[in-house]
Amino acid sequence: MSTGNNGGRPRPPQAVASKSGPIASSAKQPTLAVPSSKPPSTPRSPSQTLQAGKPSAPSSQIDAANDKATAALIRRVLCPQSSNYGPDQRERGTPRPLEELLPPLTSSNEVDLQLYALIAIIIKEFVYAWYSTITPDHTFSDEIIQIIAHCTRALEQRLRQVDVDALVLDEIPALVEAHIVAFRTAYQNPHMNRSASYLHTAYHTLNPHPALFPVPDASDTTAIAEQQKRETAYRQLLAQGVLAVLLPTEDLENVYLRTLVGDILADMILGERP
Repeated sequence: MSTGNNGGRPRPPQAVASKSGPIASSAKQPTLAVPSSKPPSTPRSPSQTLQAGKPSAPSSQIDAANDKATAALIRRVLCPQSSNYGPDQRERGTPRPLEELLPPLTSSNEVDLQLYALIAIIIKEFVYAWYSTITPDHTFSDEIIQIIAHCTRALEQRLRQVDVDALVLDEIPALVEAHIVAFRTAYQNPHMNRSASYLHTAYHTLNPHPALFPVPDASDTTAIAEQQKRETAYRQLLAQGVLAVLLPTEDLENVYLRTLVGDILADMILGERP
């Protein structure tokens, strides 16, 4: 019987790689545990887990909520006795818009909302604090709002006529340059010290102001009180001058309203009265 090319010699069996070979059967080398550089994570509380999983509210919703709260403040202070519901709004259950309850202050409803919020706080703290103890009638406060609205509308018309290029390129740089020149002149005097009190006095000597000059000594309480009186009188002059320009003649003739609005402008807006 022929065996082919192997010459009758039996073919040795092929070696089968066993899974238990020298690589697989070799003992595992011990490994060293390297500590992690990350700090251990602290477990979250259930409230933190809920906050992390809760999506943040969009800015538009936050702005809408703020505007709603602002409008509620204005209605509560400035429109307490007005009919907040018209025939159409009563059917829908929605209050009347503020544009129908209050006179416009500017040409922008968004600006009016913020201005009326400021006016509401001022009238609540400065007018209602004493006026509500006399009478619950709001006719007086309504007249104040009308005067303020007339002033803001007239002021907006004047601002629209301002030459912005001349203001930004000519007038403001000239004021800044005068301030810098006066400070350098006071600072470069070799015969005087350069303390803050001296620089303050020297600057106001070069640029005297009726409400700030002469500069009082910080240790002289009498001089400080006199300066505060001058500042108060100067703010009153500014307020009355603004009202004389912005208000119509019939409102200027009302001494009580003019005085009260002037005090609000001088003390609550221009001044530092809390």
